Amino acid sequence: RTGIASATNNLGVLARDQGHPDIAFANYEAALAIFRELNDELRLAALLINIGGVARQLGRFEQAAAFYPEGLALCRRLGHRQRAAVLINNLGVLAMAQNDFARSKQLFEEALAEFQTLDDRPGIALATKNAGEAYLELSELDRSLTAYKNALGFYAAGGRRQETLECIEGIAMAAIALHDGSTGAKLLGATDFMREIY
Repeated sequence: RTGIASATNNLGVLARDQGHPDIAFANYEAALAIFRELNDELRLAALLINIGGVARQLGRFEQAAAFYPEGLALCRRLGHRQRAAVLINNLGVLAMAQNDFARSKQLFEEALAEFQTLDDRPGIALATKNAGEAYLELSELDRSLTAYKNALGFYAAGGRRQETLECIEGIAMAAIALHDGSTGAKLLGATDFMREIY
């Protein structure tokens, strides 16, 4: 049974990576049922991260809102602090999708603090970038600029093109909101150019 569940979960990962979230969800759901029967908490915790993400992608926010806290509780009980931080960040992303920006800010800051304790550099960059978006939505513009610039340093140094562009766009939007339209327009133009040449 464990082998069947693992294979089904892997099919879900493959479908997700190939851009088929509906198929991924069906496979994750089947694997989830088996791991629950087996009471395999370690694999269940990892799977709840994946199925929550796909549920969010499909707009099934109520399901994601159930999967993520269950996974978080499991990770905390098992002592998996890094996965717990990922789930807190994911709950922030879910709150953003539901336009609950104050809640998302709180969750991203909580995830950031945990990633910092773990010295998880990719996690720190992710939570910082996400916090920048929440600050922007809440018109905390100076904090948004600082967050995006901090995340940009990590992503640019690591050659992470998509995240680098997202940070530059965030800086541009914050600059425009701060009435620096010239800088904002230049940055947005730069990101458009970068997308065209890559």
